[in-house]
Amino acid sequence: MKKKYIVGISAVLFIVVTLCVVIFSWHKAFSSESDLNFLAAKIDNTVEYLKKNLNLEETAGNSNEDWLFISLCRIGDDSFLEEYTFNLLKYIGNSSSDLSSTELSRIAISAYVGGIDLKNVSFSDGKSFFEAEAFNDYGSSAKKQGVVALSYLLLVQNLYKISFEQDFYSEENLLSEINSYILSDGGFSITGDVGDVDTTAIVLLCLSYIENPIAKKIVNSCILFLEKSYENNGKYVSFGVESSESVSQVALAYISVGNLENAKDAERTLLRFSLPDGSYSHTIGGESNILSSVQALNALTSIWAEKHGFLPFSPFSADRYDKFNSELSADLLRISDIIIWKSVYYIFLLILICEFLIISVFFFVRRFRSLKSNS
Repeated sequence: MKKKYIVGISAVLFIVVTLCVVIFSWHKAFSSESDLNFLAAKIDNTVEYLKKNLNLEETAGNSNEDWLFISLCRIGDDSFLEEYTFNLLKYIGNSSSDLSSTELSRIAISAYVGGIDLKNVSFSDGKSFFEAEAFNDYGSSAKKQGVVALSYLLLVQNLYKISFEQDFYSEENLLSEINSYILSDGGFSITGDVGDVDTTAIVLLCLSYIENPIAKKIVNSCILFLEKSYENNGKYVSFGVESSESVSQVALAYISVGNLENAKDAERTLLRFSLPDGSYSHTIGGESNILSSVQALNALTSIWAEKHGFLPFSPFSADRYDKFNSELSADLLRISDIIIWKSVYYIFLLILICEFLIISVFFFVRRFRSLKSNS
C-alpha cells in the first residue's frame, strides 16, 4: 500500500513539474515573441534578399535600385555607396535632360539621402541637373504626371532648400495646384473621382515636411482619408486590390507625420505579406516580388529611422550602422532563445501528453480488471 502511495505521489509530482515546464516554456517562446518587434532582423533579412536579386554594383537611375539605395542609407549601410555614386553620375551624364518628372525627383532624393553632390552634374545635352525640363517647364511631364509628380517636386525643393526658376514652381503655387486635386472623399488619385490609398499616401509623405497652412490642410485631409479607408475595409485597398505596396506607402506616410500608432498598425499588416526568405509578395499568399520587397524595406527602414529620431529622407550617416548591427545582434540572440524555448515547449508538451495517455491506459486496465474480477 505504501509503495503504491509513493508511486502515485511521484506520478503526480512528475506531471505537475512537466506541466510547469510546458507553461513556462510557452510563455518564453510565444507570449514574449508577440511583444518583440525584431525590426532590425526583419530589415536585414529583406536587405539580404534584395542584394542577391538587384545589382547596386552596376545599376543606378532605376526605380528598384534607387529605393534600395535610399533604404540602405537610412540604416547607415555604405556597402554600395561608392559604386552607386559612380553609376548615378554616369547615368545622369549619359541621359538627356528630358527625363520624366518623377524620375528626376527620385534621383534627386536618392542623391540627397546618399550625400551625392549634383550641383556640377550635367546631362548629355549640357544642361545641369536642376536645369532639367521637368524642373522648369510645367507643360512638360510634371503636368502630365499630375499630383504625384507635383508632390515629389515639392519634396525635392524642400530637401534641397531651392526654388526652381518658373514662378509656377513656387511653394505657394505648387501647394495651390496640389490642393486643386483633392477629391470629394478627401483623397487623391491619378485617375477617376474616387480617392486612392497609394496616391494619397505619397501626397501625405511629400507634404509632411512643409510648414504651411495649405500643406497642413492637405496633410489632415490625407490622414482622414487613409483612416476612413482602413475603417471601412479593415485593409488598405488600391484600385480594388489589397497589396503590400499600398501598405508600405501608408506606413511610410504615417511615419513622416509622426503618427506612430497608425504606422505600427500598417507595419503589422505589412508582415502578412512577408515570406521566409526576406521577400514580400504583392498580395497575401502570393510569390516573392521585387517591387513589393523594395517598398516594404522602404517602409521598415523608415520606421527604424523614426525610432532613432531622424526623418525618412535624412542625409546618410555611417554611425547608424553600428546601432543597427547592435540591434540586429540582440534580435538574433532573442530569436535564438525563442527557438530553444519552442523546442523545450514541444518536447515537454509531448511528454505531458504521453503521461496522460499512460495514466489513462493504467486506469482503464485497472478498471477493466476490477470489473472482470467482480463478474
